[in-house]
Amino acid sequence: ASACIPPDQSPAGRLAAELRLIEADAGGTLGVDIFDTVSGMSLGLNQDRRFGHASSFKFSLAALLLQRHAAGTINADKHVMWSEADMLSPAPFTRERIATGATLRELARATQTTSDNPAANILLRQMGGPAGLTAFWRSIGDKASRMDRYEPENNLVPSSEFRDTATPAAMARNVAKIIYGDVLPEAERAELRSWMIETQTGVRRVRAG
Repeated sequence: ASACIPPDQSPAGRLAAELRLIEADAGGTLGVDIFDTVSGMSLGLNQDRRFGHASSFKFSLAALLLQRHAAGTINADKHVMWSEADMLSPAPFTRERIATGATLRELARATQTTSDNPAANILLRQMGGPAGLTAFWRSIGDKASRMDRYEPENNLVPSSEFRDTATPAAMARNVAKIIYGDVLPEAERAELRSWMIETQTGVRRVRAG
């Protein structure tokens, strides 16, 4: 019977087939949401399935600092210190600055651009912990994403786990709202965009095509 059903040769159909091939080749479960910010249309695979954040939460954490700074509820240029007890890998920025400390803005930039784990933890504590980041997602309409633990425990996400997870659909819309919407004023949007462009991790993945 399947031989009587012609394959979907539309651009969307071909892309969906390609995503399934990538998933099969990887031997895992691929979660993708490709969201058109102009039309509101989306296409993907396992778009509403929960996946562990890994380091993807760091983008939203940096956005939260910039939002609060713009609102005047926190000073992004506040200087903070940390100790050896805070250190874990990777820590390219915080290891270098352990003796002198840094501003929250510098920590946010390092969190986004180098995926520095101590920087993320230090910044997350300043933002009210995992509950503070979850509240930020709720405030921008994301009912799915949640943060429950700090690095590195937040990476322990078996398939049955709800803690420290998001869906591809939620993540794509969060990026759209933060970078193209009104979550941040224009100056803060531009600053965050520049950090995204500078990001050193994942250059051989999505950005490599």
